[in-house]
Amino acid sequence: FRLPRAAEVSLSVFDIKGRRVATLLNVHCEAGTHQANWNGRDQRGDQVPGGLYFLRLRSAGRETTGKVILMR
Repeated sequence: FRLPRAAEVSLSVFDIKGRRVATLLNVHCEAGTHQANWNGRDQRGDQVPGGLYFLRLRSAGRETTGKVILMR
């Protein structure tokens, strides 16, 4: 993701039922391009099943949602 200016960023993964599976980022990021990786595990460290998941990025009062397919 790309930030036009420095901001607090929250990036979370949700399952198809809308339950939060994992929080990948909850930090202050500088302006520019950033990357986050998800290892397919939940907050407890357990592997989640393959399927459709949603990513939600919140920053500077804005919210963006994307889809990701986890293949096992």
